[in-house]
Amino acid sequence: MTDALDSLVLTLDSLLTSLKAAIPAGDQWRSVEACAKQIADGLRTKNGPAKPELSITKVDNHSQLGKSTLPETLNGLLRVATRREDDGAGYGKPTSPASAAATYELLRVGANLCMDHDGNRQRLLEVGYTESVLSILEAYWRDVSNSSETEASASTATLNDLKLVKTAVGVLLNASMGYEPVRISLVTAGAPLTILSLSCRLYSPGAWASATSDDALEQWGWRSGLSTWSWRALDTLKGGDEDDPHEEGTAERSSRQHSIFDAAATSSLIGSLRSFVPPHSPAVASSAFSKADRQKLVISDVEVLEETSMLLESLTLDSVDVRRKIAAGSISSPTPTAQNPFPPPPLLTSLLDFIEKGAPPTYWDSCTDSEAERKRWNKSFGICKAAVIKAVVELAGEDKNMDVLWDSQVGSYPGGPFVERMVGWIKNTKVEGGEEAGNEQDKGRDDLIICAALSLGNLARRPSYCIALLAPPISLTQHFMPLLNAKTDIKLKHGCIGLLKHVAQPPPNKVILGDAGLVEALVASRIWTKESDMGEPVQFGAVGVVKHLSYEYLPNALRLVKSQSSLEGDSALDLILDLVRRSDSIGLQSEGTRVLVNVVKCLFSSTSKRPNGAEPAVNSSAGSSTELSIRTTDLTSSRERQQAIDRLATLDSVELLTDMVGRSGRYPILLNEGVVALTLLSSASAGRTCALQALLSPLPYALTQSGAIQTAPPVGHTQISTVPAAQHLDDKTVPSTARTSSPLDMLVAILRNLNNSFPPELGANVCIFLASLTPPMTDANQEEFSKVRVATKGALESVAAGLSGRSFADGPPKVVQAAAKRTLDVWASFPHGKGVNAIGNATQMRK
Repeated sequence: MTDALDSLVLTLDSLLTSLKAAIPAGDQWRSVEACAKQIADGLRTKNGPAKPELSITKVDNHSQLGKSTLPETLNGLLRVATRREDDGAGYGKPTSPASAAATYELLRVGANLCMDHDGNRQRLLEVGYTESVLSILEAYWRDVSNSSETEASASTATLNDLKLVKTAVGVLLNASMGYEPVRISLVTAGAPLTILSLSCRLYSPGAWASATSDDALEQWGWRSGLSTWSWRALDTLKGGDEDDPHEEGTAERSSRQHSIFDAAATSSLIGSLRSFVPPHSPAVASSAFSKADRQKLVISDVEVLEETSMLLESLTLDSVDVRRKIAAGSISSPTPTAQNPFPPPPLLTSLLDFIEKGAPPTYWDSCTDSEAERKRWNKSFGICKAAVIKAVVELAGEDKNMDVLWDSQVGSYPGGPFVERMVGWIKNTKVEGGEEAGNEQDKGRDDLIICAALSLGNLARRPSYCIALLAPPISLTQHFMPLLNAKTDIKLKHGCIGLLKHVAQPPPNKVILGDAGLVEALVASRIWTKESDMGEPVQFGAVGVVKHLSYEYLPNALRLVKSQSSLEGDSALDLILDLVRRSDSIGLQSEGTRVLVNVVKCLFSSTSKRPNGAEPAVNSSAGSSTELSIRTTDLTSSRERQQAIDRLATLDSVELLTDMVGRSGRYPILLNEGVVALTLLSSASAGRTCALQALLSPLPYALTQSGAIQTAPPVGHTQISTVPAAQHLDDKTVPSTARTSSPLDMLVAILRNLNNSFPPELGANVCIFLASLTPPMTDANQEEFSKVRVATKGALESVAAGLSGRSFADGPPKVVQAAAKRTLDVWASFPHGKGVNAIGNATQMRK
């Protein structure tokens, strides 16, 4: 340490002693200021001058001063300067202009002392210096938090205040950068929220554009610097690897920052977004700034916009408390009070206003000569708006927000103000037949429809809500069809289809949407054609829509099978099944095949004409194997229905069903649906022929390689199953026999049920399916049937004899045992012919 710095430290020690002993005077604080300034300036360089007489080439000032009494003296002086006179114990802002000036220099000393020096960081932490600095920031936050947002940005903070606050943030930034003990201490003490709140209040984006004071340039230079340092400090406090090359963007930083914040941060974040909603921004920026200065301030505005929107998105995605706080109070306007005559709008209202009305201020264009920079700013604004849309969609999906956002008690509009605003966004965007979907006016408002559709889709998880969306006065049905036009942007289709997947489920809505031409609109959208395969999630969603539409409602099932003139004779179902065949996604394959299952069940069911009928479908949760066997013979004489059955009783359709059976060993629901549909189709001669051929065919190579465990189970399975969801298998309980090379092997595995992995209803339905395959004496498929019988008769006999299942003591369930006996009885009556002698003898032995 140089002699000069050593002397200055001793001077500060002496001043601290005198200040503690008497009432601080202005002259003493000015002496502290001058002494501290010299030390701070000396610490701006890493090493002091060499001392040849002492054989010292360089002097490490930072280390030497850190080992001296300087850290304790700095903390002591800060506490004297900020000691509140009312109680003598608490600490706040500096008590006088002279002490404020001295405090500013004392903060500079601390910031420079710990720069890139872990030893000094630890010393400042140990003596309580970082705690004192945080107390100063908290005191300033208490002051500005009692004023309105506009007052805090414009007048309550003086230039000296801004200098002091920015430097205090710089101290915490330097002290915590790469040093965990300080970082953890500050996070535990609540520093992140204090820094965020103070920064957002003292730097309101765009407020500088209205500044006209003489010191506007200097004021907003300090405010901008404070904002930049604050976000750097928050980035440091969130932890993680500072040099991680995979975390270069704002979104990545925000995803880690969320852990240092809670719901209290939302007010400050959303307050910054309000700055970008007209009419807060003037049309022309203040003449107090040069173009270069305006450019720098716009860059700061964009940085705040990016940081706040991305952090808000990550907080909303990860925190239930954040989602609840934003939704609390919904969008009703607050009541002004004497203390707060101009209260800010509710948080959710502010987000919706930003999405609907927010735009880059008009003066941005005049703040730079670079067209590339203008485009960059506008692009960033669009990305930030997309982040806010994601936040709104996510909070609409929060279970605890359903009764808040769908508030039937508010006013006369169903669902309340939030629903009304979302519906308005969908209705008021003009996309007439999709012909104008690509023009600038409509394209610019696609974001509103996407946000509204996805939000309503997340919210409409109760049948009553779904019904209300299609019933008057909302009546959204007519507004869906234009959005599905082939020329509509894929993201817009995704939002619309996401909502339709929910509203298509209640029985009354199946009628409304079917009669409105939804099936035809989906076909016309070309979403299932090869040219749309890049949008597989949207294809998957559209398949889910028609799956719900065709469940237990015959008219919609017939619409799916009916030839479309626009498809040159093909049907909507043909498009879906073609998609299933060319897709590599097991989820999409299964979901598309389930549409075929629903259509088949409708065609063979006598109750599917009425979607609100009380009777369940063939394999509903109340269904039984006996009920199934009865309904397979209950065919209507309707010509249209029969034509549809004939169209589906083909090898192409049946192979899709057997493929689903062969690959779905982990998912009893899919197995049961496939077996039921195969049983129904096998009641027709053509269907039985196709089923026998398909059962004996090996599964496609892509399926047998990974068998039943290639993907997660498809969504939406709970609607139409006889097998309880709790029966689903996990990886640990999947029997090895469930990974089969052919559909017939899967049927045998189900009958043997070695680990009790399959429910009784499934085993009983397999028995009924096998019985339905019995051909008449003159049938040309006797050889195929014989092979099926040889492959399965051993398992059937074991079940019938009570020897199947994991526990031989208990034996198989009675319903399976009875069904196995009935199947063997049917086979026993089968005439002995070519290729069946062995089977006949085996059946005789059983008797």
